[in-house]
Amino acid sequence: MLGSHEINERAAEAMRRADNATAEEYLAEAPHPESDTTPQLRQQQNEAAAEAMRRADVAYTRDDEV
Repeated sequence: MLGSHEINERAAEAMRRADNATAEEYLAEAPHPESDTTPQLRQQQNEAAAEAMRRADVAYTRDDEV
């Protein structure tokens, strides 16, 4: 079982990724000249961040129940 600190760290990282993904939604669909990130890759990153947040939330909730 994960400790509260590790769960909080994972949740914080997931939230940072989600914030970054949300900010990127406002950028042009073409990759930035200094980045090789494509719209498809950004979508995958968004989905991965959302899933990480869901898992962190479930783990955090379970930790509270114990």
